[in-house]
Amino acid sequence: MLESIIKKIELPKKVVDFYKPISKIISAHIGNNVMEYMQKMEQNQISYIPILDDKGFVRGVLGESTVFQCVLDEGINEINENTKFYHIKKYLSLDNTITGSFIFTNEHTLMIELENILYKAYKSNKRIGVIFITKNGKENERLMGLITPYDIIGN
Repeated sequence: MLESIIKKIELPKKVVDFYKPISKIISAHIGNNVMEYMQKMEQNQISYIPILDDKGFVRGVLGESTVFQCVLDEGINEINENTKFYHIKKYLSLDNTITGSFIFTNEHTLMIELENILYKAYKSNKRIGVIFITKNGKENERLMGLITPYDIIGN
């Protein structure tokens, strides 16, 4: 038991050990078809899809509540087989609190730090949807991967 505690202190878990790399993430670009990605969300049982620009920077997020909010605001006909992400751009914003909060961090962040962030968010009634991984943990960098609160809780 003591050895296990010492090991956890000497070798703490890091994000790099748990995040899903970009090669395994379903992501979209602003010119892609919304309905196609809604179907991918359903088929793959995922809640969020990052919207990337040509440099691989996260420029928005498609979430289940994104579509719901768009339909409420714009009407049922807003999303159809011709709808592209640029048509609903205002609902994809990283600042859109309806979909939850999004955090950027780097792959060397300790898992305990993310656990603390999630705990503080929970205590203040904030919902963190996804944690994006970039080289230096900045929004204006290429996406390397992501980790969800469920990934953190599971580990």
